[in-house]
Amino acid sequence: MKIREVQSDLQLISVHELYPLADEACQRNMRLVQVHATTLPSQVELNYCFATPDQWLNLRLTVDPQETVPSISKIYPCVFLYENEIHDLFGVQFSGISIDYQGKLYRLKQQMPFAPENKASDSNAGKITAQQADAGAKKEEQP
Repeated sequence: MKIREVQSDLQLISVHELYPLADEACQRNMRLVQVHATTLPSQVELNYCFATPDQWLNLRLTVDPQETVPSISKIYPCVFLYENEIHDLFGVQFSGISIDYQGKLYRLKQQMPFAPENKASDSNAGKITAQQADAGAKKEEQP
């Protein structure tokens, strides 16, 4: 079995470059592979990944909380799920989503749990108190 080499390109772009570059990727018959987000200290990083059998294109941009990102759902219709999810979980605003759930894609206890302002105040997230640990240990001891 021969392993094929694949070209990979990572471009750091601005919000204004996203739509034209996504359109160019579509014109080159690249499929949308995924879109993902990561919380930075005061911004959200978005990564849009496109591919053909021989090439990967990764577009990376950082978004300030007050910025609006143009939806690429007119180019890649399936992206509406990614964009709604990123809006609900990270608080990123998108303009022109083909199917916009208006922040209701997920039912969440906390609105925008991964938004930079929520992550900064969430330093104890995932940590349990000694009382919670003791209560869990006592439950396990019971037959």
